[in-house]
Amino acid sequence: MSAKQLIETLLGRKRLFGAILLCTMTLVIVVSLLWPKTYISEVSVVVDSKATDPVSGLAQSAEMLPSTVATQVDIISSHSVALKVVQKLQLHSNPAFRHKYESATGGKGPIDDWIADYLLNKVYVTPSHDSHVINIDVGAFDPDLSATLANAFADAYIQTSLELKADPARRQAAWFAEQMKALRSSLEAAQSKMSDFQRSSGIVGTNEQIDIENTRLAELSTQLIAAQATMYDAQNKLKQMARASQLDKLDEMPDLSNNVLLQNLKADLVRAQGKLAETAARFGNNHPEYVSADAMVKALQRKLSAQIDTAAGTIRQSAELSSRQQAEIQHALDQQRDRVLQLKHAKDSLDVMRRDVDSAQQAYDAGMQRASQVHLESQLDQSNISILNRAVAPIFPSKPKILLNALISLVVGIILGLAIVIAVERGDQRIRSGDELSDIGGIALLAEIPERDQKQKLWKGAGTIKKRLPMKPQRA
Repeated sequence: MSAKQLIETLLGRKRLFGAILLCTMTLVIVVSLLWPKTYISEVSVVVDSKATDPVSGLAQSAEMLPSTVATQVDIISSHSVALKVVQKLQLHSNPAFRHKYESATGGKGPIDDWIADYLLNKVYVTPSHDSHVINIDVGAFDPDLSATLANAFADAYIQTSLELKADPARRQAAWFAEQMKALRSSLEAAQSKMSDFQRSSGIVGTNEQIDIENTRLAELSTQLIAAQATMYDAQNKLKQMARASQLDKLDEMPDLSNNVLLQNLKADLVRAQGKLAETAARFGNNHPEYVSADAMVKALQRKLSAQIDTAAGTIRQSAELSSRQQAEIQHALDQQRDRVLQLKHAKDSLDVMRRDVDSAQQAYDAGMQRASQVHLESQLDQSNISILNRAVAPIFPSKPKILLNALISLVVGIILGLAIVIAVERGDQRIRSGDELSDIGGIALLAEIPERDQKQKLWKGAGTIKKRLPMKPQRA
């Protein structure tokens, strides 16, 4: 069917088309007028992505990923948020909601959960594409109730967001409290072990004590070298004295020959021997002067022998003393060396224990810092979500939209009218123009007589014959 034929068909059946269009629009408008009115209130919340963490003080990410926005939308549309709204507004005591609940469930099941699910069907969450604002629309049969529900949803969303942050922090805080007991016990055990080891080993200041012991060891080494030198010198003198004693020349030893007392005794002995020789030349052996001189010589010889023995004994004692002193210093040096080695070994063990204490202290400090942070997070009552615009009771209902429904009914009526007219035309086809007659009958059209318009004059040229191109005569 061409456009011209369609127009002619509509003109020919304009009453049917108009009736269908009028009925459709009337039905939609009547239903819209009788349909219960729905009032929609909107509340706007903003998620501050540039906020600073109130616990750590660190700046949070300035970007909101699409997944983050979708998460916030899901939280707002969750059953938990709706349940908080029901409990906060005590909707289970509202007669209208109780009537809906009784009609839908027959009184079976928790009423709070049913009302929460019912409210979720009336909530529309729309995130903004170019900002961090999220709009929450709530529909209700009463304007004040819709505004109250919208604001309650915003408040419940903020409360739920805080709980989602605080609840894990509370669980972590409890876990950290148990861990801190174990870390504190480990630290105390490590400190006690190190203190007991210091007490048993007598180590206080390890580095200073090692320095002192090393200094003492160096001093003993120096003393040992000096004692060994003295001992070697005394041993040499003792050997010289032994050789001189074998040769009966003790008085010729350097240490004895340089002895002043021995030199004086020798001088006195020489003088006494000279006097004895002089007396022997003058007197006889029995003369008193000779006896006196001889006694003097013998006394000096005894003194000289005694003094030589004393000097030799001194050399022997000096050799023994130096040998004993060297042995004592050597023993003290060995003990000091062992002491230094033990001290270094104890220092190594103490360093290990100190590292254990430091590790336990670091773990305890880190745990304490994190536990304090988690504890503060568990007590946090601030959120990065704020209400930008609170909902107010709308003056006019949002649904039904009569004008929009009328326009839609107009479009639907036109389409429906066209469909019915075309269907009726196919069932009862009529010839409405000369062209259709030529197409259907296959005969030539010679002229058309226009219809008279009762309100206007006859068309100009009425009754004239429209000229057509001559057609070839058909053979009988």
